[in-house]
Amino acid sequence: CCTVSDTTRDSDLYWLKKIVKVKEEAKTRIHAKLMEKIDEFFELSRYNWMTTEAREYPSDYMNDLLNYLKNTFKTFTQLEHHVAIGSCEAAGNHISQKLYDIFVDPSIAQMTRVALDILDQDVIAYEGFALDSPVA
Repeated sequence: CCTVSDTTRDSDLYWLKKIVKVKEEAKTRIHAKLMEKIDEFFELSRYNWMTTEAREYPSDYMNDLLNYLKNTFKTFTQLEHHVAIGSCEAAGNHISQKLYDIFVDPSIAQMTRVALDILDQDVIAYEGFALDSPVA
């Protein structure tokens, strides 16, 4: 039959599998919530594609998004390193895709050079953020 050590080993294995499952679920939820929050910021992006008013700084929504991410990633120091890095990479990919989607939106029939420059300022701000290695 079974020995005490076999039963203990089976119990330990059961709990180890449970812990791994919970960690994976937590990682999935962190990623999902982060993507939802990024989407909320992008919902605030209201580009005027026909503007003629130039500016040399990113949009308010982009500044707010980057500040949110800086603060969020600071709290990730409490997470396992691979989870923090994975979340940062997922956020970066998501933001890149959102910026691309804005640029290729088929509903935009035309845009001024100034509007394109404003979008470019947002991309530059994001690139600067990404290059600063928000999660070390």
